[in-house]
Amino acid sequence: MGDHVFPVLKFGHDSLQNGTLRSCFLYLAVFQEDYVIIDNDLINLWIGEGFLDEFDNLNEARNQGHNIIEHLNVACLFESDDDNRIKIHDNKIVVEKDGTLEAQQILKWKEVKRISLWDISVEKLAIPPSCPNLITLIFGSVILKTFPYEFFHLMPIIKVLDLSGTQITELPVGIDRLVTLQYLNLSYTKLRKLPTELKSLIRIRCFILDGMPHLKTIPKEEISKLSSLKLFSMQVEGRDHFSQDLDMELNYSLEEGKKAHCSSKEEEAADLWEAKKANYLWQDNKALFEELAGLEHINEVSFPIEGALSFEKLMRSQKLQNAMRCLSLGNLDG
Repeated sequence: MGDHVFPVLKFGHDSLQNGTLRSCFLYLAVFQEDYVIIDNDLINLWIGEGFLDEFDNLNEARNQGHNIIEHLNVACLFESDDDNRIKIHDNKIVVEKDGTLEAQQILKWKEVKRISLWDISVEKLAIPPSCPNLITLIFGSVILKTFPYEFFHLMPIIKVLDLSGTQITELPVGIDRLVTLQYLNLSYTKLRKLPTELKSLIRIRCFILDGMPHLKTIPKEEISKLSSLKLFSMQVEGRDHFSQDLDMELNYSLEEGKKAHCSSKEEEAADLWEAKKANYLWQDNKALFEELAGLEHINEVSFPIEGALSFEKLMRSQKLQNAMRCLSLGNLDG
């Protein structure tokens, strides 16, 4: 297999015209074979890595990202379709995957620049050693509930952290130490609130919070402290979808609590009810909207507008109208 694969890789790599193209091509190695990713999601990662730093404007960087994707597609280094999805070929550097994560694997982290974990189910990670070279940490298809207390304490130059799809309910203490972080993706997690420590991450350019029905608290003035922020995404898949999601969990918890006469299940059901009732996404979010409007470098916003006051604020902000990429509207009659 190697006799066939590596000449193809070398041809593809050598045919790329500049360092940025090559960096973007080599970055595909962080994904497992046959992985499918939306083109803009890949470009967001490239922006977080700093591959497109020559562009101050996010729109220009995104246009260049699409040009790079076209080059890589023409070189047959991956496949793309009409739905803006990219399928990573398996004739590349293989990202190892395993069903477990042993201590000896964690020890290897101190030697590498980029780590992606795939198809792993683990209750709690071990504390990694010092990771002086780590730039990228991606959790893909990882079922993870908690982090150890000092997990992020020894990652001094990390730029990209993707925790999307994990089952975490809170971020570990010490995330404020990741002062070099430029990309943070918490989408599809079970976080109920964001810690106040996030406001220390002033270099973040891309902050992604898509598909988080349980999230109900973002501390006041937290977003406004992220002075480098260019992209803020909080996309929802429809109010009914999330309402049904919470209703299903609520009903399940109530039934389980009744069967087992378990107070913890009843408490969980009460928490879910509060999430459904108090989720700030479904309330007037004028304060968060104002924080976004005050950011100097914001170029792209995907955000639910809830309440007439927030909608009026949008109508008065040409800056945010220009930056709005995806918009959902609700509760405009009150």
